[in-house]
Amino acid sequence: MVSAITVFGAAAATALGVFAAMLTSSATKVKGYVATLGNLSEQIKETRGGLDLLSKRLKAVNERLSGLSTDSDEYNALIKQKSLLLNEINTTYGEYLSNLLSEKMSNDDITTAIIEANKAIEENIALKMRQSAVTELQQQYAQDLKVIYNDIDKLMLNAEESNRGTISAFMVVMETIIADANQELIDLVSKGASSLKWK
Repeated sequence: MVSAITVFGAAAATALGVFAAMLTSSATKVKGYVATLGNLSEQIKETRGGLDLLSKRLKAVNERLSGLSTDSDEYNALIKQKSLLLNEINTTYGEYLSNLLSEKMSNDDITTAIIEANKAIEENIALKMRQSAVTELQQQYAQDLKVIYNDIDKLMLNAEESNRGTISAFMVVMETIIADANQELIDLVSKGASSLKWK
């Protein structure tokens, strides 16, 4: 039979090895997460860019309308163009607008709605990124714990009955340390994403 010190040492080495691998893996994931911020920034700029372009076109139409008489052909064509632009904004970006845009809204109301929609776009994309990163860290944590438990189960099969309690107690402590480290990584990711200011 294997001595208690040998079993305990093997359990500690296994747990610490997996723990170190888990931290390295999680740290790599956090670095990857930070590296994707540039891509995320581009995604936000692209999404906002489309909305900004449509709002500029709408503003130009509204400015041209202000100087025309209501019975001219150009006025009627611009009203139709305005309606199409409003419909495109509402259809494409409606989920980010607190209220859909209407033809009766002033330029200032439309500008305010677009600013609010841009903020909602930023928050939505940042939230999705944060949730994805946290989910990935949680899945990695579960996989790492599974590896630890599988290795400990193998050690327990070879351990004497009197040594099993010691190994179990050690594993409870290691599980707590690992859970705390994982939570710190999740908190780091959550705080990092929520503190970003997009431009």
